[in-house]
Amino acid sequence: MRLSVVYRDTIDVDSIRRIVDLGVHEIMIDATRGLGVIREAASITDEIGVPLNVLMDSSCFGASHLIPGGYETYHGYLERLEMMGVGAVTLTEAYLIDMVKNEFTMDVVASNILSVTTIAKARYLEGLGVDRIILDPDINHDLELLCRIKETVSCDLILLVNEGCIKGCPFKNAHNNLISHLEGAKPVPKIESDYYSTWCISKKRNNPILIHDSGWIKPEDIEKYIDIGFDNFMIGAYRGRCPLNWTLSVVEAYRSRRFEGDPVNILTTPLEGRDA
Repeated sequence: MRLSVVYRDTIDVDSIRRIVDLGVHEIMIDATRGLGVIREAASITDEIGVPLNVLMDSSCFGASHLIPGGYETYHGYLERLEMMGVGAVTLTEAYLIDMVKNEFTMDVVASNILSVTTIAKARYLEGLGVDRIILDPDINHDLELLCRIKETVSCDLILLVNEGCIKGCPFKNAHNNLISHLEGAKPVPKIESDYYSTWCISKKRNNPILIHDSGWIKPEDIEKYIDIGFDNFMIGAYRGRCPLNWTLSVVEAYRSRRFEGDPVNILTTPLEGRDA
């Protein structure tokens, strides 16, 4: 089993080593944390011997990559990542996927934000040359479809195991766009509230079955996916600072294939107190 983990706490050798010592094979961090943090993380992961994957997977870039000078800006940024030793970038933009595949050596991972739920979508991305695809968790429980996609494409497929979004949520794309603007380039919009998170939490509180029916995979069920040929799994993190101890507990649950508590405690969208 190959585990990739999104890490959103303090970057230091001891913390990352504790995660890797649990059997994690790749550390993923957000591009929004800045080049200084990425440089430090790349140095640490290189020292420990695991690759670093930088998440550049906003659902909206505000067309910043397509304006005059956009190519130079993004090419220069990606060049700096490669020089730091970053092993992979997770992307949502075909323009950037094409740029990385043609001009850099870093692996390209297609983000779950692209909502790959069909064979056709997987084929399109493979045609662009992506090395790995993170499938939409909405299809995690459709083992027949997962097998058909796997039989159709040759690139690696990754299952995001602990997303707690409502399955089939019609506002998921709108919420991703909001997050993109809140965490993107300045000026950042000043909003009164995150309506989508409030709506999501309210629905789950009134109907807890929505939590159990979402696309997350129970730690105890991991073996079922390994049996049908899936061995790449991703553990996500909720927005904001995500404590190291939370990350360690979730990794341990999936590594050991056992979790006995409330599932909201290992999901990226808990019922209370956290928004995405």
